[in-house]
Amino acid sequence: MVGALCEQGQDIARLLTLADLVDLDRVRAIVAFFQERSALSGATMAGKIADGGILHVLRMIARHVRPDDDALHTRLKKAHGRTSSGPRSMGRRPAAALRQFDDPAAFDSLLRLPPAITTRLDAKDRLTRRDALDYQAAVALELLIMRPIRLKNLAGLRIGEHVRRDAGGVRIVIPADQVKNGVAIEHVLPRESVAMLERYLDKVLPVLSSDPSGHLFPGAIAGRPKAQENLGKQTSRLVRRHTGLAVSPHLMRHVGAKLYMTAVPEGLETMRQVLSHKSADTTARSYVGLQNAAAIARYDALVLARRGQLEPAATR
Repeated sequence: MVGALCEQGQDIARLLTLADLVDLDRVRAIVAFFQERSALSGATMAGKIADGGILHVLRMIARHVRPDDDALHTRLKKAHGRTSSGPRSMGRRPAAALRQFDDPAAFDSLLRLPPAITTRLDAKDRLTRRDALDYQAAVALELLIMRPIRLKNLAGLRIGEHVRRDAGGVRIVIPADQVKNGVAIEHVLPRESVAMLERYLDKVLPVLSSDPSGHLFPGAIAGRPKAQENLGKQTSRLVRRHTGLAVSPHLMRHVGAKLYMTAVPEGLETMRQVLSHKSADTTARSYVGLQNAAAIARYDALVLARRGQLEPAATR
């Protein structure tokens, strides 16, 4: 890092403490050096990984000596992501949570839940508030299964603005400036989901709110949507109560990827579009482990099937 500062013409005599090293201006110079070096056509993979490791160390130093400098941490995080190379799978916690779905029956219980809940409640002449909240959570889960958007966008959906009906059906439309990665979302909902949504709007929403603001998931305060945290907990509790699975709204994005890529290991581009990732690299880094597991399972199946066709070998 000191060498990088020298290359950038910085006066290293002024470096007296670690806090001096992670001064924002010096960080900009260090980042510029490593990003330029990683971008060179002759840069090796090992060199890029090493540069990413150096920036990782710089991030650790910054967290220790300048814990409250948000601008510094944001700059380093972006630089580290651009410089480091190689696949990076999802974090340990979501990866561990996904292991619940190594059993195909777990997928089945989750997929059956929204129609099971709504069909049971549709048969009732009168819904209690508890019934209506369960129906609401089932609709939220249905949207997360079919169109796994981020919880912030799910909670903020408004009828007419984000949930639109036209000649092509009902679609979820979220402009780019309301999406975390700046990629606009536009997804047509399947008919089964639309039917569930329409019953929710006609029969259930009036039980929960008379709010005319058009929020699909209205909150306790008139004119405001339900808090993300509350909608997330409500949905997770419904899933836990009926299936025993521990599933958060964010995990549903990973669940959808696991479901699809277990069946179609080469389906990265499909999942990129479903999840509205800006780059295929993002999808590949997140789900390389799922892709590998599915590919290995197919390899095992081929080898074992071939072995099953062979006559037992004579041994001595």
